[in-house]
Amino acid sequence: MKKLCLSALCALMSIVAVCAQSDDDFFFDDDLFADDVVVTTSENSSSSSDLKHGVLFENGSVKLGGSIDTSLGLIVPLYVADSSDTSLGDNIYSSTLTPTADALLYVDARPTQNLRLYTKFGWKYPYQQAVAIPEIPLGMFSIPYIPLGSFGTFYVKELFTDFSVADRVFFRFGQHTVSWGTGYFFSPVSDMINSSAVDPENPTAQVNGALNLRAQIVFPGTQNCLWAYIVPASSGNARDTALAAKGEFVVGGWELGAGALYKYQTAPKVMFTASGSLFSGKVAVFCETVLQYGTQTEWSADADSWEDKTFTVQATAGTSYTWKDPQITVMAQYLFDSNKDDHQYLSYGNNLALTVLFSKVGTEKLSANLMGLFYFNKDAVDMSNASASNSYLTLATNGIAFMPYSVIASASLSYNPVKNISVSAGPYFTWQSFSTNPDVSFKLTATLGGGSF
Repeated sequence: MKKLCLSALCALMSIVAVCAQSDDDFFFDDDLFADDVVVTTSENSSSSSDLKHGVLFENGSVKLGGSIDTSLGLIVPLYVADSSDTSLGDNIYSSTLTPTADALLYVDARPTQNLRLYTKFGWKYPYQQAVAIPEIPLGMFSIPYIPLGSFGTFYVKELFTDFSVADRVFFRFGQHTVSWGTGYFFSPVSDMINSSAVDPENPTAQVNGALNLRAQIVFPGTQNCLWAYIVPASSGNARDTALAAKGEFVVGGWELGAGALYKYQTAPKVMFTASGSLFSGKVAVFCETVLQYGTQTEWSADADSWEDKTFTVQATAGTSYTWKDPQITVMAQYLFDSNKDDHQYLSYGNNLALTVLFSKVGTEKLSANLMGLFYFNKDAVDMSNASASNSYLTLATNGIAFMPYSVIASASLSYNPVKNISVSAGPYFTWQSFSTNPDVSFKLTATLGGGSF
């Protein structure tokens, strides 16, 4: 069965071209400013027209907004493969209840038509408790201060400024998410600059960006453009600064991209992306490829030599289709990763993600979702030293996604009885390997109010 699955998956490689995670889809507050698409307006156009089309703020205005996520999540273990001697009652006794009360705020200001100042920051529950404010002695006086890190749950998601030169070259400097493609569950191209990877179990969540200087050059009269990036290293060493560039072109209704990234004593990478549709626009197709000279393990062992390095490839292709009646969306994505040195417990080998979304199950108040993640080359992982509440662990050292399971599958039914309240419930299965029995849990999530403003 495993060989049959691998053969079928390898056949998909024939359609791989390349593409990456488009994180602009996740910026609920950035919809007015299509993040990577520059829209210019003439000086004679009226501000009301600009605002009507959601292009620019009126000069001097400031937009405030955000979102609040409030929910309760219950996970009830029903069967644990490694603890088959425990009773159902013992498993239920170890159920976990996780409250969520997080806030995300943004400030978007345009002092002038050619200058934008933007920041997005938030808080996560549990909140930092009140702390005593120490004082800095200063001669006969003392100055109270709040030590860095006191607000342990406060974080800055993005902070950058946009400005332009002659309406031809557009710059962005600061910490921001780089959107280099259209991968959904997996996106090796997105991982080239961003500091965290896409979570296949929560693919719509915005990944973390890195501080960088971005320049966009638009070719007049076309939809083609060139992107260039300077990414300073957190070490402060100028020699460790990363340089990257990407060109985007529209050809016959398809968006194509090609780019590269170089960093001193680090594996250089080139990437290709493609996205479009087939069958008169009914079936969306997206794909991406990253070619890398040498694994990071090899470069760490011998950073001064370009010899004896291994070429690796990460290639992914996906598709989606929606039936308007009934309201059903099917999405699938395949990823092949040849980098065993660096990704043995990440995405090495053949990977497949599938989801089926039923937007309406008989009534508008009911919806359903089926999801499956298959990591065909993943070995069982010892999680005794890991600390994570779910199967997707983000390593704090480098932000790389760590998925310890070979198979993850879930089914959920969501009910929206009244406005501002919804309940989702269903089984959740995880297999440590293809040769073991699954762990089975019941997941219940209640969304209580919240939303964007």
